[in-house]
Amino acid sequence: MVRKKQTAADYIDRYDDEMRIILGELAEHAAKINMWWTFAVHAARKHPEQALTHLIDAEIYLDIHVRIELADSLKRIRSAISRLDAELPDPDDQANVQT
Repeated sequence: MVRKKQTAADYIDRYDDEMRIILGELAEHAAKINMWWTFAVHAARKHPEQALTHLIDAEIYLDIHVRIELADSLKRIRSAISRLDAELPDPDDQANVQT
């Protein structure tokens, strides 16, 4: 059975819901990291142990959660770019036709 080739628009539509979830999670993680950083700023002088805990929490989220979401979102975005690029006419070819 022959399958129809998936267009870039089809690909983008197919992964729209997934990307919105991934990007929402990235935003949520960024908000948490920002909160932990703020807590560390306020605690650093009087409560350095608490500041350390907040920074470790931020590091874990950056190193694990953000890295995963970033990799997943970049994979989808790069694939969409590649598909769109393959579908769009090559500007060099169009310039040669007009001359």
